[in-house]
Amino acid sequence: MGILELATRHRRTLLIALVALGAIALLAQALHILHDPAFVFLRSQAGANWIRYDEPTYLKAWNAGTLLTQFRHSFTVDRAPNTAPMAVRALRWATVTLDGQPLFETNRDMSQWKRAVRFDLAPHLTPGTHELLITVINENGPALLLAHCPALGLRTGPEWEASTDKQSWRAAARTVPRIPELAEQFGPVHRAFLKHSLFFLLLFLFTAGLAWWAGARGKNLDPSWVRWLLLAAWILLGANNIAKIPPHVGMDIKEHVKYIQYVAETWRVPLATEGWQMFQSPLYYFLSAPLYLLFSLFWEADGVTKALRIIPLICGALQVELSFRATRYAFPTRKDLQVLGTTLGGLMPMNLYLAQVVGNEPLCSLWSGAVLLLLVRVLSQEDRAPGWRISMAIGLCLGLSLLSKVTALLLVPFVAVALLYAATADKNRTPGRLLRAMALALALVAAVAGWYYLRNWILLGRPFIGGWDAHRTITWWQDPGYRTPEQLFRFGTALHHPIYAAVQSFADSVYATLWLDGSLSGIMLYSYRPPWNYGLMLSCAWLAILPTAAIVLGIVQALRTPKAVQLLGAACLGLYGLALLHHFCMVPFYSSAKASYMGGLTVLLAILGAQGFDCLTRNRYVRIAVYGLFACWATAAYAAYFVR
Repeated sequence: MGILELATRHRRTLLIALVALGAIALLAQALHILHDPAFVFLRSQAGANWIRYDEPTYLKAWNAGTLLTQFRHSFTVDRAPNTAPMAVRALRWATVTLDGQPLFETNRDMSQWKRAVRFDLAPHLTPGTHELLITVINENGPALLLAHCPALGLRTGPEWEASTDKQSWRAAARTVPRIPELAEQFGPVHRAFLKHSLFFLLLFLFTAGLAWWAGARGKNLDPSWVRWLLLAAWILLGANNIAKIPPHVGMDIKEHVKYIQYVAETWRVPLATEGWQMFQSPLYYFLSAPLYLLFSLFWEADGVTKALRIIPLICGALQVELSFRATRYAFPTRKDLQVLGTTLGGLMPMNLYLAQVVGNEPLCSLWSGAVLLLLVRVLSQEDRAPGWRISMAIGLCLGLSLLSKVTALLLVPFVAVALLYAATADKNRTPGRLLRAMALALALVAAVAGWYYLRNWILLGRPFIGGWDAHRTITWWQDPGYRTPEQLFRFGTALHHPIYAAVQSFADSVYATLWLDGSLSGIMLYSYRPPWNYGLMLSCAWLAILPTAAIVLGIVQALRTPKAVQLLGAACLGLYGLALLHHFCMVPFYSSAKASYMGGLTVLLAILGAQGFDCLTRNRYVRIAVYGLFACWATAAYAAYFVR
């Protein structure tokens, strides 16, 4: 009995087992986050809330240093109690003063900050009014406080006051970060949408009418034609924009260019400790170095920076081809789903805006997408085991992806499982041949990328050092500097003020960077904003609800029906999502949960979205409406990043 047949017969049991394993993993991770002091995760306690100094969200990076905040609260005691136990938790340590007299100091070992310190206030109280002053000090992060004394009705909250200079005081704030002032300068989404509502209405009616006419005559678009149309659109976009977008646009753009310049001058791989972006895997920078040398012969620094966008643009355009081929493998007899999936993957906004600036993300996404395309091809041919050629191709693409960015490491288990699964389809496949095919793929991965991570291990003590890692001796941090349960479960800011919605929650961050340039490509000043068409870009926050729903329905359908390709998509999204959530909690910066880290999954988003659209378009009238809305999204997504 083959694995697919076994999965079909026992799919409910297997699904329950997978959900149970996922729940156990989530519970274990949650307990780890709650108790490990390395995770700055804050929970309310005994009716008290964590409080901070109320100030605007700071979008730039904070340099290493110590921050001090004082919190005070006045209270009245009618009758001195026999006991008044008080608990204090501070991020990271605190001194407690009552009426100007020092009472207590928490443990200065900042690794113990999650343990509440308890002491009795009663011996120091007399009838009358008292002032409690708690000074909190933190290194490389905000100073926050949680304190409560139920016997006296004391609980930290907005009624407390806070000061950072010991002179000016203001009401303390809870841990919900403010919407950045920069975001408010772009206005709310509904205003942008209403401004373009007539255009969207006309486009909707035109597309719906065309869909009605085509459906009545049994006609469908040719997916190959759509593929070439989208590729032409990408070429036009690149030719129009490459010189128009200012050279300062791009996440850490100067540091990426410095990396390229360093390689062009030395032709060696730098250590992670040698610069801000030197921790990145080297492939993109070595491919760009010859271009840097060539362009430097003709242009000054700004012109060279603009010209270096060629490689990211090519990588972004090739996502169209990957999506086209992936949906053709997944839905060989459904041209309509191929068209929808190719359009969705080819116009994914995170690729549209990232591919127009200098950076290594598009190259990693391209190679990761190639790996997944090959896996989709293998899994869609259920009656044929993968040969040595495709095993070599998978290993080569995975190695190149790992040499572009370490994020591709998450694909390794899926490569192993997919090859094993596909090999069982061939009854004549011997274990020896199977092991040789898998060993060949892994050997190529090691040969292409293993040397880089082994070198890091030898010289730096670990295979990979992240940009936030203190081992680089480059210490920095960003707001908010902590995580709360609300940041894990809240969502909605991305539908109202999506620009830098990442400061609000995990879901807002992922949504705002997946469906639009919610981080402004790293720009923090309104006058330096990228030259996007912001009315259309902001409108995508609402229009993207449709493709989001399609992807979610595709995941649900994948779990209900054990089809290998769709299960691969759901599993990959699940693992990447968990990894992103872990990173979000481990690195409590607003920039830590960008959807661009999932750029390599574009082909799977195209497949799952097409699967979801299949569920949405079974009714003829609903199908016409869906096509109309999808056309509005696709047009807005493309036109938003076409510079006028």
